[in-house]
Amino acid sequence: MPFGFTPIFRIEQEGIDISDRFNDRLIAIDVRHSAGGGDSDTVEITLDDRDWKIAKPTVGRKLEIYLGYKEVGLAQQNVYEIKRVEFSGPPRSIKITGTSVEMIGGLKEPKVREFEGKTLGEIVEALAASGGVKALVEQGLGEKLVPFLNQAGQSSLHVLQELERRYGAISKFENGRLIFIPRDKNETVSGFTLPTLLLRPEHLAKWSVWHDKRGDFSSARAAYVDPNTHQPVWIEEENPRPVTDEEGNVARFPYRFAQPFQTEVEARAAVSGMIHRLNRSLGEINVTLSKGDPWIRGNQLTLIGGMREGINGSYTTEVVEHSYRKDRGLLTTILGKPTGGPDPYPNGADTDAQVLMAPQVGQTLGRKLDDDKAYGPLATRGATAPTSPSTPPPSTPDPNLP
Repeated sequence: MPFGFTPIFRIEQEGIDISDRFNDRLIAIDVRHSAGGGDSDTVEITLDDRDWKIAKPTVGRKLEIYLGYKEVGLAQQNVYEIKRVEFSGPPRSIKITGTSVEMIGGLKEPKVREFEGKTLGEIVEALAASGGVKALVEQGLGEKLVPFLNQAGQSSLHVLQELERRYGAISKFENGRLIFIPRDKNETVSGFTLPTLLLRPEHLAKWSVWHDKRGDFSSARAAYVDPNTHQPVWIEEENPRPVTDEEGNVARFPYRFAQPFQTEVEARAAVSGMIHRLNRSLGEINVTLSKGDPWIRGNQLTLIGGMREGINGSYTTEVVEHSYRKDRGLLTTILGKPTGGPDPYPNGADTDAQVLMAPQVGQTLGRKLDDDKAYGPLATRGATAPTSPSTPPPSTPDPNLP
């Protein structure tokens, strides 16, 4: 997207800017943002170890990574804990791998406990406490009542993933906190609406899209056991997206849960979550932007317009990768899935421009956010971060890297 912009980075350790230590040594920074599913955000930093004067990086230290452009500002990516250090050659190099899941050990430990009559928010908070962190749960999800949940020798991470599937949510670790938010809702945990990104052919360097009908079901059905009669009672939720047969006629292909649920509340949550998962399995889009835009995140609604039928449409970003290279600057790739519910933009790129963010050629999403004050706190996210690590490269190798 941006032309004539100067790519920059910033690396902080415990609040101290250490970017100047990397200027003469940095080969690459690769950041990966995921939209839940048990995956954490990750970073890989590759350093030139040509004369073996870099001190051995310390596993367990935390690094905060920013990427951006000198003319726009910096977008904070996440806080990562160094999990692995790899030395290789020739050529001599060091690869530092970090992850946002800093408490993974506690979350992987099997536990036996029951949650009865708790809200979803209370359960997620208890699971997060297993890893020693606080949870931030979207209000609507947090207020849902869970009649009974049995953690029978399972890890807290496994239970979180099951709750994701059941309630159509995303759980991920960001800046040392567990975030639990609805999938496809395009909001932050505080309820702030993220902008929908509109991408046209001029924004894309490369793209591919595939479609599949294996998850094309007209509805989802599940049973729960009536507490009085002890007989199964079936409920059904229709798919908001029309399902057709090979001849284009409206068809009925219901998905059916094999085992009954204990309560009606659990059954209804299950069918709703299944509809969203089935719809998201119907296709995938992979795009590489013309120029990198590190303000784009996972679970962000993206509208593709100005292309052909089969490509145009609404997608939710599943995985976003930002790569910084000293020799080529910033690169952004996006993997997106169809939205799980009704198409939020049935009119496509003709949707009222007030609800879309469409960077022009020469803009990044960060510049657009900064110009459009209507988006409040998000508008200054890129601009308020410290700007350029302008300290010139050291004349001699710095041995004090993390």
